[in-house]
Amino acid sequence: MTTIQLFAHARPAQNYESGPQVIDGHRIDLFRWDDMKAEGYALIGPCTIEFEFPRGWDPTAQQIDALNQREEKLTAEFHEAVTKIHAQISKLQAICYTPEAA
Repeated sequence: MTTIQLFAHARPAQNYESGPQVIDGHRIDLFRWDDMKAEGYALIGPCTIEFEFPRGWDPTAQQIDALNQREEKLTAEFHEAVTKIHAQISKLQAICYTPEAA
């Protein structure tokens, strides 16, 4: 059994938030830090969480999946940025310049 110390915090829930983490109009979250004021949270107090790691648990596959997803997202963002740059270049190249007759 593994035990960790966390801190429960609350902040006003957004209209779209629902579920077991929303209680009486407040979103409840657990953090390792006791001061989350900068993020809009009020401290409820410390709490202890106990859990058991599944036998043979290995996070490697999940970590690789997360990295692959991040790579896909960054690649898409990169291609979108390059496409915008190419569009700007094309627009600039399409501008016709005719010098005035002297």
